[in-house]
Amino acid sequence: MPNVKMVAVDMDGTFCRSDTTIDEHRFGPVLARMQEVGCHFVVASGKPISAAEGLLSWL
Repeated sequence: MPNVKMVAVDMDGTFCRSDTTIDEHRFGPVLARMQEVGCHFVVASGKPISAAEGLLSWL
């Protein structure tokens, strides 16, 4: 299995639900595992940074 160093995810409709909330039960363990193995998580969006503030504070 390749050693993945970074995962970039579109936040709109992929990482976030349509109401911009996050499924913490689904993504929490995934993000924890990524941290364990040294894999960076990158949020991508065409929206202004202010639209992602809730998500960024959760991360």
